[in-house]
Amino acid sequence: MLPSAFKASKRTPAPAPGAAGAAAQTPEIRSRGTVPVRCATPGPLRRPAPPKPRPARPQRAGTGPRETSRLRSSAPIRSRSSSSSASRSPFLDGLVEHIRTCYIRQQKNRGKTVEPGPVRACFTSFGSVGDSGSSSRGGVSMIRLLIFLLGLALALPALADQIVLKNGDKLTGQIISSDAATLTLKTEYAGDIKIKRDSIASIAADAPLNVQMADKTVVATVAPAAEPEKVVIQAPGAEAVTAPLAEVAAFRNDPSQRAYERELERNLHPRLNDFWQGFVSFSVAGASGNAETATYSTSLAASRAAGKNKMALYFNQVYATQSTQQPFGATANRLSGGYRLDRDVSRRMFVFATTDFDYDQFLDLDLRSVVGGGLGFKVWKSNRGFLDVGSGGVFNREKFGSGLIRKAGELLINEELGLKVNSRLKLSQRMSLYPNLSDTGQYRLNLDTGASMPIFGWLEWNIGFSSRYLSNPPPGLKSNDLLYTTGIRLSFDQTKIR
Repeated sequence: MLPSAFKASKRTPAPAPGAAGAAAQTPEIRSRGTVPVRCATPGPLRRPAPPKPRPARPQRAGTGPRETSRLRSSAPIRSRSSSSSASRSPFLDGLVEHIRTCYIRQQKNRGKTVEPGPVRACFTSFGSVGDSGSSSRGGVSMIRLLIFLLGLALALPALADQIVLKNGDKLTGQIISSDAATLTLKTEYAGDIKIKRDSIASIAADAPLNVQMADKTVVATVAPAAEPEKVVIQAPGAEAVTAPLAEVAAFRNDPSQRAYERELERNLHPRLNDFWQGFVSFSVAGASGNAETATYSTSLAASRAAGKNKMALYFNQVYATQSTQQPFGATANRLSGGYRLDRDVSRRMFVFATTDFDYDQFLDLDLRSVVGGGLGFKVWKSNRGFLDVGSGGVFNREKFGSGLIRKAGELLINEELGLKVNSRLKLSQRMSLYPNLSDTGQYRLNLDTGASMPIFGWLEWNIGFSSRYLSNPPPGLKSNDLLYTTGIRLSFDQTKIR
């Protein structure tokens, strides 16, 4: 059964040969679902049969024919090519290109070869937004791109420095600083990690570091070399240098480099108020009721080590009273203080000069003055503490309340220990023995010990013990005076790198 349009064309007579031009101007009649039919002569034409109606699409809830027609009429019709070119975002294209560049650079720093062609195709396939013929599909493409970028950011490892050990282990984080022995790596999973330099096989840094060589310090990127235990140091505007890890003195980031330069300046040109450390302690005790007593004690110790010089000073005071029974008044009243200066002559040897002063009301000692010096030796020194010993000679002058004045030359044997038992407990001890050379067989012994524990920050709890022994006291007086105190103290330390 032929369509009606074909029937009409069969009844239409063929045009005459001279009517070719007129036939060319004959209008075409197109109908949906039919082929074009050319009319040779004007006149009424039979209307082609209407197409069969298509089944109606189910409408979404809340939309009617009017709303649907309005939406269709208002939506602009764009071709696929024009929509793609018009909706590309330069910002997103630049973002994708930046992520691709960072990915390639990171893989190169890790020693991996990356083919730029496939990587570029992978990233640029998501670079165009709205590659569709409608705004709704363009929004879907935008969402897909954002989801892709978010997944890419989560999937790719964060740009970080990488340390490869000789046993094959890999550690990632941020290089803080290093010296000839250790390297400090800051990580999110374990905090600061100290790694032995001799166990490192390669180093890769995403950000420039301050690299200290034997003769200079440069700001450069660091990447592993093809040869084992070597790094490639690339400074801006200079040729890349391949150097063994053992020849690099230090790696530092910018904050660590600034702190190192400040510390270097302090060591080369120290000021008088630099490098002091010590404490000031206070102690109070009292009683009331059947017994009326009060005790006050104060102690101070400070030392400063700068270059080859070290100076130290100390002061101790105790005063106690009672008003329980006659005679009322003081039951203890003693003051002591001193100053000492050391100068290194070698890595372990040093010379020292010392002076000490003492007052003790109940020993009837108005003033004891001791001046002398000697030679010392550093037996042990580390981050946990020190042990020094020394020997020399002093001159001792003692004046008593009775008017007695004694002068004598004495031999000096001293020892000093400082020990950090753990992160919370610190011990200190100092002993000085003075054998009398003018009156052989007589001697003096001074002993001071203490322990402290931090409460918080610069506030510490401490306990102290002090002994002053004199083998030949004035008649009627005891040889030994003991003092023990406990209280709080304020500590300070300027030796740490700021």
